[in-house]
Amino acid sequence: MDRRTALQAGVMLVCSSTAGCLGSMFETRSVYAPPPLLADRPNAVYVPTHQEGMQRIDTISNGGLTLSLLYSYPHRFWTVTDTYTKKIPYDESETIHLMTTLTDGDETVGLPASNLQITISNERETVVTKRLWSMLSQNMGVHFGDNVTLAGAGRYTVDVTMDPITVRLAGGLSELDPSSRTFSTTFEYDPNERDGISFQTLSERAGDRDALAPMGAAQNEQLPKPESLAGTTMTTLTSGDARFVVQRLDTPPRGIDGDDPYIAVSARTAYNRYPLVNMRLAATVATGDGDRTKTTLTPTITPALGYHYGATVGTDEITLQIEQPPQIARHEGYETAFLEMEQPTTR
Repeated sequence: MDRRTALQAGVMLVCSSTAGCLGSMFETRSVYAPPPLLADRPNAVYVPTHQEGMQRIDTISNGGLTLSLLYSYPHRFWTVTDTYTKKIPYDESETIHLMTTLTDGDETVGLPASNLQITISNERETVVTKRLWSMLSQNMGVHFGDNVTLAGAGRYTVDVTMDPITVRLAGGLSELDPSSRTFSTTFEYDPNERDGISFQTLSERAGDRDALAPMGAAQNEQLPKPESLAGTTMTTLTSGDARFVVQRLDTPPRGIDGDDPYIAVSARTAYNRYPLVNMRLAATVATGDGDRTKTTLTPTITPALGYHYGATVGTDEITLQIEQPPQIARHEGYETAFLEMEQPTTR
């Protein structure tokens, strides 16, 4: 049985005799039941078995930052430790998959650069307290999220506490206050509203080397196209289905010390240009006397480059090393990519 046959065995498709099958179906569900995983997933980015919509709860501003709070159906995901993944199946008792994204105040620059903890309470008690995973999803982008269990329909208060930002902020973000802050809101949860969120089964595309398009707020998480990045593109490298756009700036961005040129490595997903965060990248740099030295590339965010890994160096002769792949949880379609990453090579 091939992967599409295996998928179709778990999902019934009804085709009109006149219209034919379009290869997917759109539906709303009162009981969430994702199709089974593909048996032969590629070790790369691939189209997942299904696509879910999202419901926005609120957008909250505090201290020059904006937090978007959304939810969808609870679903399976994978955590990552070094090069190993662990599947986290959803539990039928779980209510929603809660998601947050953090941006600058203008909602133009994604800031996947902290740790977030949520506390959800109703008028009687605290029902959820947990730290959120840093996550990567094809249609939901880079976000912090987890499955949570609510106590049925009703009004809830959500407090999202952000740890201090530890990623270096530079350029137009250099004066942004990186200290901890809390974002609070209330919302009415209705299970019927959740069950009205769109759900699309992808019977023909599932497993293809491609990705779902970003939805809504996820577009704010996309990195600029190479031609729109600050500086000059030196090269584009690939490894583990990731793209590494290497930029050279004659001077470092504001807030970064040094007189030498600045090398910025924009590590991104194939297809959707999402930043590959929480990596360890280094560069071996050729010096004038023929020696080579190793330089750590520092995670940095600027408006003109987005999330990247950078350092000031005195030469263009550098070789990238991936010391650890992205330590970020994955939704389906990313869980087999960006793990066993070899020396980046020219695209």
